[in-house]
Amino acid sequence: MRLEKLGVGIIGASANGSWASMSHIPALQSLECFEVTAVGTSSIESAKKSSEMYHIANYFADPYELAMHPDVDIVIIAVKVPYHYELIQKVLKAGKHVYSEFPLTSTTEQAVSLLNLAKQKGIRHTLGLQARSNPTMNYLKFLLTESYIGEIRSVNVSYSMTGFPIQNGVVPQSHTYLLNEDSGADQLTITAGHLLDGLNYLMGDFTHLSAFLDTQIKQLRVKETDEIITATSPDSVIIYGELTNKALVTLHVRNSFLPHFAIEINGTKGDITLTPKDGLMYEMDTLILKSSQDKNSPLKRMEIPKEYFFPNINVSNIPAYNVAYHYTNFYNDITLNTHKTPDFETGVRLHKLFDKIRESSKFNKLHAIEV
Repeated sequence: MRLEKLGVGIIGASANGSWASMSHIPALQSLECFEVTAVGTSSIESAKKSSEMYHIANYFADPYELAMHPDVDIVIIAVKVPYHYELIQKVLKAGKHVYSEFPLTSTTEQAVSLLNLAKQKGIRHTLGLQARSNPTMNYLKFLLTESYIGEIRSVNVSYSMTGFPIQNGVVPQSHTYLLNEDSGADQLTITAGHLLDGLNYLMGDFTHLSAFLDTQIKQLRVKETDEIITATSPDSVIIYGELTNKALVTLHVRNSFLPHFAIEINGTKGDITLTPKDGLMYEMDTLILKSSQDKNSPLKRMEIPKEYFFPNINVSNIPAYNVAYHYTNFYNDITLNTHKTPDFETGVRLHKLFDKIRESSKFNKLHAIEV
């Protein structure tokens, strides 16, 4: 059966190594049910350059013109978080489906406003929480649901990065917005945010939590200008709490000299670990799954069954695979009226979780006990 193609317009698909060019474009061009019909950037010159490089018919500097184009059914928002709210409003008012990168907006109030507008317009929407489309994650979810390691007792997450968004006290000009807490894009909302969504997807929401946020590197030098700027966003995130399945969680995200990532899940019948395979961020990596159900046996790598891989996705770029799978599910959401992909409802829940984490951190700092 021939699939009905959906036309896609991408806002933020510049030809200079952007996330959209690394993931969205190769993902969409690998799928027969989509066609990238338009690209939009901040200037008509760069938009034209992208359209020529990726063989896309239409290009725009005005996002509303892109959204209104008759060959565009879905608009992708792949720009910096502070611009999401205004752009998504325009897309929703144009009556087009929307795929927004995560986080949804800079504030919870903005996220709630967009959700309400999307409901009012009856428009389908999804968020770039592509780790949910990772075959390894979905096999792990199946194992946990089937009590492969019994009752889950604890979850420990350790995640350190070498350059988010700094490297040795220096930050590129393009990443300075990540140092401003008001932007809504930082170590909590992006790095920890993808992890927290992954934990919720695997094992349910938090019922209780306590948190500590800190900005350990406060003064940074801008690479291009040598200007010294002050960071207000957190670069270290510590969370501990309890999930709906009663599992206790500890999570630590921070900057480091060497990168490290591991999720360890302890159950009454065994242990499972999740570690990187490709050296990429959690939401992009293929991931390695290991387990043990024998106290006298070390963790052994588990093979992911073939049925967890989508057969019609053919991309050579690793970050594009999960995104392609996400698009496949979103296509079904639109055409079959299913609800497989995370949407603005998911985004609002995560924004409210971030608010609770910030509230807990302020309380803990105010009432810290001297020793």
